[in-house]
Amino acid sequence: MKDLHYERRDGYRLYRNIRYARSAPFELPETVTNLQQEADACFYQPKIPGFMKWMRHPLMTADYALNNIPQSADAHLLHLYVPEEAKHAPVLIYLHGGGMQTGGIDCPAYHAGALAKAGILTVLINYRLGALHALRYNECDNRGFHDQLAALSWVHTAISTFGGDADNITLAGQSAGGMSALLHACGPDAGRLFHKVILMSAAEPIPRTIQAAEAISRTVMHKFRPDQDFFRRPNRRLLLKMKQDAMKVTVDDSLAATHFLDAPVRIPMLIGSCEEDMSFCGIAPLRRRTGITGNPTRMKKRLQALFGDAYSELMAAYAAINGPQDAMTKMIRIYGMLFHRTVYRQIIHAAAPVFAYRLAYAPPVFSGIRGAYHGADQRLFFDTTTIDEIGKKQVRTMQRDLFAFLRTGDPGFPAANTRQMRLRYYTDGTTQDMPFPMADFYAEAEKHDLFRHLAKRLAGLIA
Repeated sequence: MKDLHYERRDGYRLYRNIRYARSAPFELPETVTNLQQEADACFYQPKIPGFMKWMRHPLMTADYALNNIPQSADAHLLHLYVPEEAKHAPVLIYLHGGGMQTGGIDCPAYHAGALAKAGILTVLINYRLGALHALRYNECDNRGFHDQLAALSWVHTAISTFGGDADNITLAGQSAGGMSALLHACGPDAGRLFHKVILMSAAEPIPRTIQAAEAISRTVMHKFRPDQDFFRRPNRRLLLKMKQDAMKVTVDDSLAATHFLDAPVRIPMLIGSCEEDMSFCGIAPLRRRTGITGNPTRMKKRLQALFGDAYSELMAAYAAINGPQDAMTKMIRIYGMLFHRTVYRQIIHAAAPVFAYRLAYAPPVFSGIRGAYHGADQRLFFDTTTIDEIGKKQVRTMQRDLFAFLRTGDPGFPAANTRQMRLRYYTDGTTQDMPFPMADFYAEAEKHDLFRHLAKRLAGLIA
């Protein structure tokens, strides 16, 4: 400990770039057994396109971009936000989002100072992304998930050295990070390496066979024709070329066969989504890729192709949406049901208490974005966005519930179950406990697998 450098902040200490594992670029990680610290380092990732910044999309701002941070292929590092005088402090391990393609622990959006000042020892984890994660090579892939498991093991072993409680660890993630957390929560390490889980706008893991993974890898390898040195020093051009496949989980003996979603989660869960989770698809390039349109005739045709006879019920449910972008707003809301569906399915299948929420408040800082956008809940839980007085009240309310769950496993509002399909609704600085919206529709949708086509269309976009 005394050899580790830290930055003293108001009420906490920040330890940067603590090593949790080592590996060659395309090999599985090995957890380190001693405390090691590295110089500043990140990992390869795509630069944010200029037009995204110009459109001021919340997922594409400087709060998420890491373009000015030194990069390397070494992702096995974490940051520790340690409360002053920490002793048996509850521990939060956070997995960032980014579609398993981008993101990192140096993003200002993930700054955990507010949590540390509240007494929560917070751990932010980097893990391999893109091809480093998903390219099948030497009978191995899923490397990003294995990195996360190595980090969980390191935290469980070492966190008491920093004043954390190894018997009170919560794993949390947003979007692809939430998908990762759900994968681990379904596995054999839940209850041993961590004891509670928080899922924010989590997509469900998408399985792929070994044969499909090998076919994709052959295609990528043929296109880039790497030389013999490639697997020791990867070419940056290739590292993030997996696109949609980065979000898929290869079902093999190394990980997914023992972790998959047929297994119910057996630890307490806080899970939620945002009302306009898919609003980022309202920008032109993603409208073309997803099929979202403002044309009512095209909207009807595309939604009927996705949902069949259930189209009329969806239109009735969203009939109150009116305005100049009526059709597009409806499609964004309906596409966002994919995230609400994850919440519904966990309430139905979990074997431990599930506490559900829905966020309808959005910080008024981004122009042109409708409603509670994807990632708004994480920003409010972490208190890392500029907000008005209503927003400050919303932060206090949400953090009250978050901190209670981290400390005790109970956020202070009723758990949901098949008899009481309820959730906590956050909006405009207030809370309301209410029935799960459209619960009957989700029940019928599960019987007929109505979300299958939508999930396939959005694979790789739900970052």
